[in-house]
Amino acid sequence: MQHAHHVSDKKSTGINIAFWLTFLLFVAEIIGGILTNSLAILSDAWHLLSDILALGVSWFALRQARKPANKRLTFGYHRFGIFAAFFNNLTLIAISFYIFYTAVLRIFHPKEVKSLGMVYLAILGLVITGTIVLFLRKEEQNLNVRSAVLHFVGDVFSYAGVILGGVILHFTGWLWIDPVISIVFASIILRGAFSMLRESFWILLEGVPSNFDVDQITKDMESVPGVHSVHDVHIWGISAEEVMLTAHVVVEEQPVSEGHDLLHEVKKVLRGKYGIWHSILQLETIDYQEKNKGEKKFNPNLSPDPKMGFDIVSLTRKSE
Repeated sequence: MQHAHHVSDKKSTGINIAFWLTFLLFVAEIIGGILTNSLAILSDAWHLLSDILALGVSWFALRQARKPANKRLTFGYHRFGIFAAFFNNLTLIAISFYIFYTAVLRIFHPKEVKSLGMVYLAILGLVITGTIVLFLRKEEQNLNVRSAVLHFVGDVFSYAGVILGGVILHFTGWLWIDPVISIVFASIILRGAFSMLRESFWILLEGVPSNFDVDQITKDMESVPGVHSVHDVHIWGISAEEVMLTAHVVVEEQPVSEGHDLLHEVKKVLRGKYGIWHSILQLETIDYQEKNKGEKKFNPNLSPDPKMGFDIVSLTRKSE
């Protein structure tokens, strides 16, 4: 537990540094964008505002995730990070569409741009955001941090494009370069945001992580000597890093101690091959399974109980 807190502290420190660097850059870009009349710079300033908000949410989520589990939240506060990632990517999508809109307007109604000032600001932004990415990429396995990194990777590419566009604009006078750059890099950001949004939404739905195959995992558990079959396998992610598994393991009639040893071997397979450290396995004998074939299983299509407001599933066992 202390190790987990230490890792979380490092993530929080990285995000804290990124927050203040981004805030300073935001102020510089608002002032510089107005002075240079560059849509690319002003658009990125608004994007930086979403970065600041995203970093604030990410920092709060990481702090919450450090809290231990309790009787009301038995899995702890890990889902705060997933909600933060979901929210961050929604803001990225909204900002991208705003950039599209303003860029199209600027194409049809071009304005004079001070290209050299635009280039200098973009170089400053490239240095700062590149530094932030290096700070945060070390902890990129965390979906919440990955969402924040995506914001800044998009910025790095944007600044590179702005520098190139500013140089071209300076020597050619092509005013359409400025909004076109904005459209290209807004498209890159939008694509990444949709991907991350889908991933965080899938975790919130408690879907099977994309890198897990339920059928293959079931076969691997059944390959352990002494296991007759495995059923009722459920796999879901508490966060992007923590995966849960529950299953019923069917075995021959045997002493409890031998059954525990067998479950230990099954868990070794889950940990070693799939990195699933938290698994809940229920032992069943072949005779028990035969006796309870008619027992009701979970059915999501059962009619809801009007008094309770949710589906009622009979989990009672037939009397033996």
